[in-house]
Amino acid sequence: MKKILLIVLFISYNTFAQCVDPTLTDFECSGPSHGAYPTTLTKVANPSATGINTSANVGRYVDNGTEGFDALVFDYGTAIDLSTNNFLKIKLHTPKSIQILAKLEGGTSAREVWSPFSIDEGPLNSWIEFTFDFSGFSDNSTGGDANTKLVLFINAGKSDGTTSDIYFLDDIQWTSSATAGINDIALEKEIVAFPTITKDLVNIKTTGNNIQNVNVYNISGQKVIQNKNINKQEYLLDVSKLSKGIYFVKVKSNNNVKDIKIIKQ
Repeated sequence: MKKILLIVLFISYNTFAQCVDPTLTDFECSGPSHGAYPTTLTKVANPSATGINTSANVGRYVDNGTEGFDALVFDYGTAIDLSTNNFLKIKLHTPKSIQILAKLEGGTSAREVWSPFSIDEGPLNSWIEFTFDFSGFSDNSTGGDANTKLVLFINAGKSDGTTSDIYFLDDIQWTSSATAGINDIALEKEIVAFPTITKDLVNIKTTGNNIQNVNVYNISGQKVIQNKNINKQEYLLDVSKLSKGIYFVKVKSNNNVKDIKIIKQ
């Protein structure tokens, strides 16, 4: 009976405890490590638990469509410590190509970093990850700007959004490096594709497990080519029938999935 009670208490604690630095929020905890969730950000079930994000819960944000700089504000209440963890990472699921503006405010001088356009990181309606480099402000809490707020502008500077523009965010966290993790680096080496600018063929190779599936998506996230049960270490992908433009090739090898951006000429 005591063991059962301890297990229940452990699960309850991990379900309802706040997130802990350097994670601001992963939406699995009861609230962010600092401040509270903005009213426009709602915890919901992950609508697309695939690719780089298979977690259960995420944050849902709806663009009001009228303000270019309506923001999500996380108030730390004190100068944010960037002495070690000064790269901000955010996962995003978006129906259109947008940028996120991450800004530090509340101190003597505001500091901002823009993301690239999301379409440069992966197809629409799939999970991608942005990294924001604030390493130049590592003295923020030790004689620097003393900024106390992290402010996120989704689709920054645009006032042409609609209430159907629903964005999902996850794993908002500070890290000590912008580089990929060990598993990501291994995946980069395991699966390679060339050329990525082509009129017809893309050669896909793996140095480890066999390639299982190769699917191609357009920038709207629609699957335009599907190849299953390949089970080879090398595969020649024919994109000659596709229209000119940007596409994303999703290669599955064992339990790994890699997105590769190609340009069809």
